[in-house]
Amino acid sequence: MLRSHYLQQKLNHSYPYQLPNYPGEVSLGKMNEDEEILAHYGLKSFHQEYWTEKSDLELRGQSAQLSSPLNSAHHGRNRSDDVLRMNGSGSDPYYPNSVHGKPMTHRAMKRSQTSAQPSMTMPMLERSNYSSPSSNLNRGSPSATTDINGKGQSKKPSNGSRLLLGLMETNFNKFITTKETIDNVYAQIVSTLGEHGQLNTMEICEESLNEAIKDFYGLNDESMKQLDVDYGKLLVLQQCKAFYSLPEKFQQFYEQEKYSKLLQEYKKAKKHYEKEHDRALRNNKTLATLMEHAWHVAQSSLDSLASSIWNRILHTEGDFSYIIESLADLLKIKPNPISGRDPVLYAMVSQQKYLYAFMKEKFSYYESIIKSRQEESGKIAYARASPMLVWKAVSRGGDLDYALRGRPEVFAGMQLIEWAEFCVGTITQEIKEMELLTTEFLAGTIQKDYPEDAKRYGHDPKQMGVIIEKLNGQFIELLYSFVGERGERLELDGAYVLIQLHYFQRVADLLPKKARSIFSMSATRSLVDTWILQHASHAQSSDLSSLFTLKGPNSQYLKAELLIIDILKGLENLYQAPQRDEIVKEIHEAFYKVLYTAAYIPPLDTSTTSSFANWDSSMDSLIDSCVEKTQQGNMAELASLTQKAREKLPNLTFSLFKEDIFELASRIFSIKDRLPSLQTYLIHSFPLNQAAPSLDNTFHNSLGALMQLYALVLLQEIMSSQWLSKQTHVSSNSNSIHPFTFELCTLLESVYLEVKEALPAEEAHRWMSYVTSSLTKLYLVQCTTAALQDLPVLAQILQKCLSTSSMSKLQEMQGKVSVVGTSTTTETKLTNLLSRYNFQFPEMSFS
Repeated sequence: MLRSHYLQQKLNHSYPYQLPNYPGEVSLGKMNEDEEILAHYGLKSFHQEYWTEKSDLELRGQSAQLSSPLNSAHHGRNRSDDVLRMNGSGSDPYYPNSVHGKPMTHRAMKRSQTSAQPSMTMPMLERSNYSSPSSNLNRGSPSATTDINGKGQSKKPSNGSRLLLGLMETNFNKFITTKETIDNVYAQIVSTLGEHGQLNTMEICEESLNEAIKDFYGLNDESMKQLDVDYGKLLVLQQCKAFYSLPEKFQQFYEQEKYSKLLQEYKKAKKHYEKEHDRALRNNKTLATLMEHAWHVAQSSLDSLASSIWNRILHTEGDFSYIIESLADLLKIKPNPISGRDPVLYAMVSQQKYLYAFMKEKFSYYESIIKSRQEESGKIAYARASPMLVWKAVSRGGDLDYALRGRPEVFAGMQLIEWAEFCVGTITQEIKEMELLTTEFLAGTIQKDYPEDAKRYGHDPKQMGVIIEKLNGQFIELLYSFVGERGERLELDGAYVLIQLHYFQRVADLLPKKARSIFSMSATRSLVDTWILQHASHAQSSDLSSLFTLKGPNSQYLKAELLIIDILKGLENLYQAPQRDEIVKEIHEAFYKVLYTAAYIPPLDTSTTSSFANWDSSMDSLIDSCVEKTQQGNMAELASLTQKAREKLPNLTFSLFKEDIFELASRIFSIKDRLPSLQTYLIHSFPLNQAAPSLDNTFHNSLGALMQLYALVLLQEIMSSQWLSKQTHVSSNSNSIHPFTFELCTLLESVYLEVKEALPAEEAHRWMSYVTSSLTKLYLVQCTTAALQDLPVLAQILQKCLSTSSMSKLQEMQGKVSVVGTSTTTETKLTNLLSRYNFQFPEMSFS
């Protein structure tokens, strides 16, 4: 081990690859090698138990002998790397500048004579005679003092030196590998001496060297074959370096997406290859073969990159300019990238798939945020805008957005506007670009720069057209799914119908034609449903009391008929031609439902404690009983019957004024008067070939219900008045009428004046007759004695006011009762009454 260590130190003085010269090595003195080793380490024998300790400074002072191998020039260097890094300039003195067709010198021979021939055949290299590898290692060595032939004195090497020299001569690369381990051990010796002492250090070194020797002998021939380097081949490979570096250049241009530069580099390299290959074929066929292999590698790399470029094109999302440019470059690199199939068609199909995924993502996003908003709106009570405020802003041409500022309806409406702009608008633009790209491909505009073999791509109108048709179909399908059959997703959280109409119109104006048509149909149906819900619901038409409840402060109640023209105008702008019959029919139905609800008055019995019709029919039998009891003089029974009639009179469940009744009647007549013009506008805006439903029965029945309600209010006023509690004795003056009869006439006069002013003549006559009959029946029951006294006068004064049935009943009573007085008396009473009080109702003149 000491000999090996000593020899290592001696090697460190020489050129990194230089070994001791054999034979004829220059003598180092009179001492033999064993003595030199003992003297160097200060030992007396090789079996000494410990060394004399030397300080680190003393070791560092022997820089010539103990310099660390880590600092040597050859440490860690691989000559194969040096050769591969050569640029052909001849900077390395061991290799020639050019090998084009020239024989190789001995300097290009293998470093190890025992290495096996590599698999790749090489040209026969000229060999020069040499005695041993050590002669090549000594070339140019500044430390050599004698030549290889052994001129000069020589000495017999020791057994350790001879063994080491033999190993180096036959296994040079193995020696280099082992020497690196020795270098590491030496470095450990220097660093460990100060820490563990000499004795422990030697033990560590011996252990490390034993391991190194074990590793050295463990290397078999197969592994060493991989380590041997044929420098001759490396020099040949240097001539193909430009071609072998092409894949790396191609890869750089690919990563930078500079496909045009990649193509330029390929063309340039191909031209250079053809030139160099032709020359190599003339001078060195083996080199030509190697160039062919290098070019094959470059071409394979280019084909692989072409496939990668194609994959990038297929996975590019919406960047049509990139697709056009990349496809053009790809076809110039590889005119047939997908084995005879049309790459343009496949690229367009890929974009169609991307756009479909993009569309689904966009629609799903807005579906989720709108659904979330609609769910939250049902949990929070918002202060919504007043319908009257909205109608005034719309009907007067005001700024509805300004009127609605700060309202929750604005947020819901703006979400739809955002959907129209950033979802439908963006998708439509993408489809338009796709259609334009398809048109340019079909026209051959884009293929002008393609190679001749690739200009046929993208010209099939049927297949290219299917892509656009499918894309449009997918868009329409998603749009239908989003808006819903009846615009369920468009509903603005219960906003007033005019507000929804306003925002729907704004959204429709932002949409392209196809999308607008689909949106308009669903939005129209949503508006129709909202219109009916807010102005024609069953709850509104079945509740009489809701017609007379307070309409809010400052007359904020908005009549449904006032909105009809505004809504029809809005629907006409929203749902433009061509119009579908089923939707037009729904608009017509909503129109008549709203008018019907506005003009409909539910029957009186729905809002009274008992049936008014039953009370009215029971009065005929009560009149007969009261007349009978009066004639019998049975006042107790008469009072009982009178009380019974009062109890049967229905009572309203809500407070009501006669003015409210006349106001509602006036509204019905207004609707009736406006109906023809509204129908004309409806047919003009939304033509429909079917007969319009009639509302005449609705008007008649509603006015009849109001008429009954008016009569009931009068009857309740009479019941609560004081004049029925007055004395009921017969007046001694046979020429004057009873006070009760006078009160009845006074009441009828007031009714006459009210209905004449509030109602048209025909309807006023109808109301007057009905009310007169009801009041007369009540008078005959409650004031039977007075009625019997003035029965002839009543028959004369009410003959134009009473209905036919009521007049027949009165005449029937007059025939059964013997009335005191003559016809002259009756005429006198009637004349005195009419001349004194100037009653107008008996004439029933409403003109």
